[in-house]
Amino acid sequence: MLSRPSIEVTKEPDLLDGWWTSDYLFSLERRAIFSNAWIPVTHRSRFTKPGDYISFDLAGFPIIIILGKDRITRAFHNVCRHRAYTITKKSSGSSLVLGCRYHGWSYDTKGSLVKAPQFDGLDGFDKSENGLFKIRTCTDRGGFVHINLNAGADLELPDCEQIVKFANEYGITSDGKWLAGWESSGGFNWKTSKVSKPEKDIPQLPILKAHLKLERLVGHEVFPSRKEEGKSDSFCRAEKSECFCIITDFPGHGA
Repeated sequence: MLSRPSIEVTKEPDLLDGWWTSDYLFSLERRAIFSNAWIPVTHRSRFTKPGDYISFDLAGFPIIIILGKDRITRAFHNVCRHRAYTITKKSSGSSLVLGCRYHGWSYDTKGSLVKAPQFDGLDGFDKSENGLFKIRTCTDRGGFVHINLNAGADLELPDCEQIVKFANEYGITSDGKWLAGWESSGGFNWKTSKVSKPEKDIPQLPILKAHLKLERLVGHEVFPSRKEEGKSDSFCRAEKSECFCIITDFPGHGA
């Protein structure tokens, strides 16, 4: 009797190789997602008085968000127009004037150039054309601040109704009180998240679970924070190394 040949059946991986860790995939996502989508990055309650600002990197783009004297929150590229030096390296602060320490160029809360040593009065130099590069910004009814790095002329405002609904369900209000933020670093990219120690120290934060829920609400694909069973080798290696950084900023309950 002839025996049947054995056939090895393999299951295709659910995710692309390097999905959690690949620099190449991240470079594609940087252009296709982060450079074109409206992204909620912080909450209005983070800014209490004119001049309050935060700075951070979003997929490698240095960004600063500041509250103006007119109570409008604006976002700019955190890069001086003179020599492309970083305007501020602080993660947060308060100042009505943003000064570059390289050559002293200074900007107001609207991003306008107010001081340019050795350039004032120079023929052909126009301060109004040398302000900080603006980033499209939108603050929704729930107080979430969205930015879009696409500088195109025709750009629709984000559909914020689902995020506002989320905020209402979790008691997040535009006049709420800021509690804290936290940072998670490792050899993984933005599609991975994990509970950090600061979250355990602040009772209100675990209630939000916002870093995953917001992704779902805005329509981005969501992936599990940990694979308890059948972890891939690349995922295990990612947990032990250092590569990308995920910044999560969300407000707390109440005023």
